[in-house]
Amino acid sequence: GVPARTGISLAKSGERLIATWGDRGPGGSDRVVFRMMDADGQVIDDGQRVLVTGPGGQRSPSATGLVHREGFALAWEADGDPSHEDTSDSGVRMVLLDGHGEALFANSACGAEDFQLNEEHLGAQNFPALTTLLDGSVLATWAGNDISGSGVRTRSFRLQDLFPIER
Repeated sequence: GVPARTGISLAKSGERLIATWGDRGPGGSDRVVFRMMDADGQVIDDGQRVLVTGPGGQRSPSATGLVHREGFALAWEADGDPSHEDTSDSGVRMVLLDGHGEALFANSACGAEDFQLNEEHLGAQNFPALTTLLDGSVLATWAGNDISGSGVRTRSFRLQDLFPIER
């Protein structure tokens, strides 16, 4: 497809790599695509996969490897999905993937795979970036708005907060 407003990201976790990028899908909608690879860069499974979380556009992906388990955090900019919490404009969302690219349930009680990163829902939230800190926490940053205006927003997650039952 024709490149959408894109971000290209490569992250390593254990013996796995993930590459993410933005693409234009059938019908012209923006989408996030990823490919899982082994430590030598060989494609695992069926290769390229499309992240499907709703009917809206998805772009500007960012990924980071998890430290205490094999897997990845993947964030993107999403819009046009009336089921998402942020309906004022684009929002930023995140999903956790295992080493094979399958979604890990962040909230198994309700079956939610992905979740809203931005807690403020006023205006556009764009260009997420993720990094894993030395203690294993995932730090998310993005450009966004709140009642004080626009700027860089941050939110951090400890893995035990996302998976409170696992030890």
